[in-house]
Amino acid sequence: MRSQLVLLAAFPALQASHPKVDDAPGEVQRVTLQDMRKAVHQIEKVFEGIAHTACGVVSQLDELRWKPFTGGPLPCNKLMATDCDISYHQMECPEECPFMAPDRHFPCQFSCREAANCSSSNVDAPFPDPTYNLCTSCSVSACAWCDTQKSCKQCHDGFTLSEDGKCAFGRTEGVDSMGDLVFNILLKVVAVVVVFILISAGIYQCFRSKNEFAEHNAASLTLGLRNRHLTKVHEWDIMSEKRTRRRYPLFVELSKYNILGVGFGLFYNSIVFVLVVALLTCAATWYVANRMHLQFFFSGESTARATLIKVLQQTEMPKSTIPAVIVSPMMSCRENRPEDLAQHLKDFAFTRSCTFGILYLLLLAVSIVYLKMQKVWARKFDEHSNSMCDFVVLLTGFPPDATNEVELKQWAQDALTKCGLGHCEVEGASIGYDYSEQVEQVNDMVQRFCKSLEIQRRRDAGTAVFLQEDLELVGLEAKRLEDRKQVSQWFSSGTAMKSTGQVFLVFKFNTFKDSVMSKYKTNKKIFEYRGKVIEASVVKSEPPDVFWQNLQVPDDTIVKNERRALLQVVIFLCLLNVLLYLWSREVTLPYLAAGSKASMMITMLQGSIVGIMNGVMNSRAKAAAYSVGFHRKDQADVSLFLTNFVITFCNTLFNLGLMCYSVMIADKEKFLKGPNYLDELSSASPVGEESDLAYNVPRGEI
Repeated sequence: MRSQLVLLAAFPALQASHPKVDDAPGEVQRVTLQDMRKAVHQIEKVFEGIAHTACGVVSQLDELRWKPFTGGPLPCNKLMATDCDISYHQMECPEECPFMAPDRHFPCQFSCREAANCSSSNVDAPFPDPTYNLCTSCSVSACAWCDTQKSCKQCHDGFTLSEDGKCAFGRTEGVDSMGDLVFNILLKVVAVVVVFILISAGIYQCFRSKNEFAEHNAASLTLGLRNRHLTKVHEWDIMSEKRTRRRYPLFVELSKYNILGVGFGLFYNSIVFVLVVALLTCAATWYVANRMHLQFFFSGESTARATLIKVLQQTEMPKSTIPAVIVSPMMSCRENRPEDLAQHLKDFAFTRSCTFGILYLLLLAVSIVYLKMQKVWARKFDEHSNSMCDFVVLLTGFPPDATNEVELKQWAQDALTKCGLGHCEVEGASIGYDYSEQVEQVNDMVQRFCKSLEIQRRRDAGTAVFLQEDLELVGLEAKRLEDRKQVSQWFSSGTAMKSTGQVFLVFKFNTFKDSVMSKYKTNKKIFEYRGKVIEASVVKSEPPDVFWQNLQVPDDTIVKNERRALLQVVIFLCLLNVLLYLWSREVTLPYLAAGSKASMMITMLQGSIVGIMNGVMNSRAKAAAYSVGFHRKDQADVSLFLTNFVITFCNTLFNLGLMCYSVMIADKEKFLKGPNYLDELSSASPVGEESDLAYNVPRGEI
């Protein structure tokens, strides 16, 4: 396909009177229809060297297929195609339907209409211009039949005709201005949002978890936060010079050096992943555009345009009759028959669907590889970065009276020797004691110990306030002596503290821990104590966040709460979609069917409403996930991810259906033909600039 200049039906849209450029100021030349046709014939001579100038109707849309036009009078209400590059002046519609209506998307296609049906095929051309027998635009939004360019005779469905010839939305009849209309719509949007909030509050009150341990959970939360504060690892040795500042290269491998932690490296790996996704998407888009030569369709040739303008300026016709010049190879009526154009669009759709289908599979594979690489990176970081947990194995399942550390250490060493791991030396055994009855006393003891140790370190560093902190330290030391006696009593015979059933085995080298856990994976009966199998597990250096307030919630209750939360989300999603459908049916679709002018504002408003609904839905999903009663944050995050997946999937199907219906309702004639219309691609609204060109050309903007 080669580029060709196209002049599109400019003469019917020019005003009946137009100042002549060459005449004196104030002198006006009347331009008649005969003058316009004469001017167009002169312009056609420019194309004599390119192709023949004889043109007319070449195809007719019969039901769903294009057929060659056999000649004779032009039929009414039938879509036809022309090969005329200049205008429609070679064709004349019959008297029963004298007005020629250019297609909304392809100026090379038109139909003959009655005055009242101009907007049936082109909703943006409701004015039957009697001067040129052409359906063109008028300034009244949502008008289905304009009697003049500034007044309406019949409005689209859903709109009412006012006394001054304007169309007002039926739901806001009586408003005085567009500002009032926007205000009323926004007011209704606010009302809808309030309804959403009330529905959310009602669902929350009806289905929220009424935990019988609420007060105990609050106390557990306070206790957990305090315990976390007291057990944080601090750098006590503030006078040491062993940890001087070091400079690292900018491109240092963060997986080998624990400089910024594991999360920092994983975060920047995700940025690289996003860049890879962007490059793949850009490459796929470029391939589609290059394969289908889209840059050829959406670009003009300034050299050819300049040549034509120069020829036009040398003609003897009045300058006021020079039509607009538009350069677009896709709209070359002589070379692009509807059959060829439909086939080209099908080829484009096929290429695009195949390319982006492959892109989807490729991105899925890249995502899986990315997740695998993140795990490998984290494991590599753990191998190069030692922490206290790398030397410890947690054993669970001991009886409450197993509190002899020496005995447990020897027992563990013997168990390892029996299974062939005698070289793994156990450095010690640390018992987890059940001090639930002495919780407050233990926390006070830990706080006093940390306080005295902190003051002592500041004194050694010379940063302490001697008089004040010395007195405080004396009191703390005296209290510590009392605490020591109290603890001794707890471990005395008769009132000895019981074990929680947990024992930490501490090894001399971190490789011993790895060897023990590798052996445990193949043999779960390595550790047996008094005839009972003891379970072994690793200890995480950075455990997941714990919901202390939910630790008392049993597992079966969590399962019930999770099902109930999912039901709440589904009900809420259905309610939102019902409200969105009602809004779309009563407000959005009438505006979309009323033309480009009316649909612009409602499209922006619809986007805002959908954004608000998505925010409300996301808040509802998060609240549901975090109200189930999970013990750990990662469990709540997994539940939230699955819930959002269900929401996104359902919303995607709903929005696709609503969008397809909205697009179809905007072109009623073709929509009524049924779903087979989709296969013909007789309209090209998804393709680029054609809609804008078809909208501007009938108005005669030059």
